[in-house]
Amino acid sequence: EMGVTYLFIAHDLSIVRFISDRIAVIYKGDIVEIATAEELFDYPLHPYTRSLISAIPIPDPQLEKNKVLFRYDPSVHDYSEDKPEMVYIGHGHYVFGNKKEIEEYKEIREAGVPLKSVTIAENQAEIMRLSDEDLLAGDDEFLSAPVHDTGSFWYGFFSFFLPILGLIAGVVFRKHNYIRNYKSCKKGAIAGLIFRAVVILLFVILILLAYR
Repeated sequence: EMGVTYLFIAHDLSIVRFISDRIAVIYKGDIVEIATAEELFDYPLHPYTRSLISAIPIPDPQLEKNKVLFRYDPSVHDYSEDKPEMVYIGHGHYVFGNKKEIEEYKEIREAGVPLKSVTIAENQAEIMRLSDEDLLAGDDEFLSAPVHDTGSFWYGFFSFFLPILGLIAGVVFRKHNYIRNYKSCKKGAIAGLIFRAVVILLFVILILLAYR
């Protein structure tokens, strides 16, 4: 829009995502993947890219505690004979790999199913079980959450006074992946319904006492 190009360098991909149009992932001085921000987060093909995305903090202590990290192990690559190179696989996407890896990356990308780099386990035992598994396929609600999914206090406030509308709004937010807004509306609406139920119960008790 402004005719300006700039280079932004950072470790935190969650920040890079909202600043950069195109992202280049570098491992030990070598570029291993290049793509637009949306493309890279939907289809992080190189295992190092996936490990970086899985390390992005989740702003919920319990979810962060149960998050399964995807660890990058360079030994998974066998470059003894089939040497790697940066290859364009379509969709504005470049990946570093040998012929075998590139074919696998192309197959995954052409399937059109976004990759999952973050998994939330139910407990620590499941974290240990999943941490070494290859976590593929599916959508990631935390990383793909819209920018305006803030979970504002006002959503809960208005849902408290208008619980039915709050529940409807919550359903709409949930459908469009506004998870924090959905939770705010849900909490406010439930609190509002409980408050009204208590008021009605007290009113009924007072009426019964009045007619004794």
